[in-house]
Amino acid sequence: MIIGETMALNQAKLSGTAEKLALSFYGKNAAKALQENDYPSAEKYFKELVNFKEESDVYYQLAVVYNKQQKWDSAIEAANKGLELFTEEGTTKDAKLYFELGSAYKGKGETTTACEMYKKAARGDYEEAANYEIEHTLKCK
Repeated sequence: MIIGETMALNQAKLSGTAEKLALSFYGKNAAKALQENDYPSAEKYFKELVNFKEESDVYYQLAVVYNKQQKWDSAIEAANKGLELFTEEGTTKDAKLYFELGSAYKGKGETTTACEMYKKAARGDYEEAANYEIEHTLKCK
């Protein structure tokens, strides 16, 4: 029994190491591709990263990448998934997800919904940019 337990423990450690390596690989490559404006590659790496780390921030990055490629429906889906996983209630960190939703709906030509999303985004670091979209670009009521 001791040999079997040792093998299981070693396999668990190896699995954890492999997961850390995958997270590092996909995360670094996704960030590099995004920095280089290589959005198709960034999309590929962020989608792989989601398989290992399903977190709100990863879906936010996917929403950004989809918006840059004008894949509006995919951006909406990613941002909504990010909101589902959002765990920092009481903070303004969800504003970035609402901002990406606003951008996606604006891209689709759905002004009313874009305005709603930008109004939700008008907090914290996104307040100025969201208010600009609301007041000057979309002229929301």
